Amino acid sequence: MKREGTLKSLIVVLALILLMVSTVACSAVAKAPSAIASLPVPADQVVVQNSSFDPSNTVVTVGNAIKWTNLDQISYSISEDNQSFAFDLPAGDSFSINFTEVGVFNYHCTDHPRIQGTITVSNGDTCKAPAVTDSAVAELVTKVRPSVVAVNTELTVNDIFGRPVSQQLAGTGWILDSKGLIVTNNHVVEGAGVVTVTLDNGQTYPAMTVRTDPVNDLAVIDIGVSPLPAVKMGDSSSMEVGDQVIALGNALGQGIRATQGVISNTDSTMTVDSRETLYNVLQTTAPIDFGNSGGPLVNMNGEVIGITSAAKITRTGTELAGYAISSNIAGPIIQQLAFNGCVTRAWLGVTTSSVGQFQSLGYKLSLDQGALVTKVAANSPAEKGGLRPGDIIVGLDDKSITSTDDLVKGVRSNLVGQAVEINYWRDNQPNTTVITLLEKLSS
Repeated sequence: MKREGTLKSLIVVLALILLMVSTVACSAVAKAPSAIASLPVPADQVVVQNSSFDPSNTVVTVGNAIKWTNLDQISYSISEDNQSFAFDLPAGDSFSINFTEVGVFNYHCTDHPRIQGTITVSNGDTCKAPAVTDSAVAELVTKVRPSVVAVNTELTVNDIFGRPVSQQLAGTGWILDSKGLIVTNNHVVEGAGVVTVTLDNGQTYPAMTVRTDPVNDLAVIDIGVSPLPAVKMGDSSSMEVGDQVIALGNALGQGIRATQGVISNTDSTMTVDSRETLYNVLQTTAPIDFGNSGGPLVNMNGEVIGITSAAKITRTGTELAGYAISSNIAGPIIQQLAFNGCVTRAWLGVTTSSVGQFQSLGYKLSLDQGALVTKVAANSPAEKGGLRPGDIIVGLDDKSITSTDDLVKGVRSNLVGQAVEINYWRDNQPNTTVITLLEKLSS
């Protein structure tokens, strides 16, 4: 009885808190400068957490509202590039804006310009792309499904008493080529003692080899069986917000299922188990559940444009947002795993932090953007190229570097042994050095 009374009290407290939040939430009307193509996506909300927006890019139908909720312990000032709206978001508070016209809003934190996002407002009547009939979707699923497989793993873990017990997990993969190579996520097979692959026809085969890349959460399994029905990889850079996609996967370990949705963002970021940040990640409204990890996200031509990851599922309003590693990012990694068995990465050898107005004033820097070098690894390409702590990197070849993320993406886009030109500032003077990137091996 005591526990029941405590639970009722807790429910009453939570209800009062929700009532207070809804009471103090403000509303405003925002108008967009120009019309855009519409998208059939419902109203959404933005959560400010750990000094970032989640999701950073949202879509709403005209006449509906987007609600900002601040879960951090500090206040923010939110504004839009064209000053269509601006408001303060106190710690633990909320703010809603009703959008009355279609348009695009690029918004950001006033004090933290790097914290930014985009709102797309549609009329909700038609889709940006021509509608795809149910029969066309069914035909596409029939075409792709034979190339999608269930990946089942068995690993040994310790129970609460320290005793070893066997644990079975389920994931998804897709056939890369006809000779038996299967693509999946690293977290699907990581630590597994036994890995098996079940084809669409019900036949099950043990994995002969499993090659993994934890940094990008990718893995290639070889089952040594041929011929298999391979699926083609597509160009993820051609995808746009509103493009229709289909996710196929072994949802909840109950067999291959297909779900349909649209691309809601083409440039999300995702942190994987290795603590690495992946860029150009696709966000989709296609329902993705646990067990879908490693499965293909395909365009309406039946091409794989993303590898879904159920390790990253977020709730946006009443909807679950799914994410997929884009094919253009995954492709070179998959190729190295398939043909080399490991992944080699270009390495510069610096630790940096992003420069903003706060850092510029606090450290009396000469710039208010760039990548501030805080550490240079011994015998690294950076050290050999003359970089030192305190330097501010502002360019890599022909690309501007405004943050640490820009530098990471710039280095990753180059090959081992490639010489790159780095522009940096030291003691309020611009400098240039040419550095040959070395290999950073991840097996």
